[in-house]
Amino acid sequence: MQPPSHKVIVVPPLELCETPKPLQLFQAKDHHIAHNLAKSFGFAILFHEYDKLNPERSLVYWILPQDFIIKLLKCFKDLRSADEFSIQERMILNDLVNKGWLKKMIEKDKTYYYRLNQETAGMLARQLAHLSEVTQQPLQN
Repeated sequence: MQPPSHKVIVVPPLELCETPKPLQLFQAKDHHIAHNLAKSFGFAILFHEYDKLNPERSLVYWILPQDFIIKLLKCFKDLRSADEFSIQERMILNDLVNKGWLKKMIEKDKTYYYRLNQETAGMLARQLAHLSEVTQQPLQN
């Protein structure tokens, strides 16, 4: 009988980045550090901006929990009401709209999000699959 295989996640020293908190901004020195640390907490990352004032932690990311990623991926093909998202989640959605990565429609005083771009959807789907492997949880539809 073989022992179960476990994935090893290397966590960088915290001085190279902050502790990730869901639906908050997070700064790190590089993409790999941010990705590995967020993954060790069960989160995914999504690029927000470069911080030119802090060269030690020059990359800023959104920290995304799995349940939000699942809701966001539904925007790839479907029209989703803003009511389905929390206020913090809507801040992230509006950031994506401003970047052109997601579309927003306001109709009869209701806000809808739709058409998440393919590159962002693919990147989030890959991270969600990796998180599912690490946590041994099945993906929800």
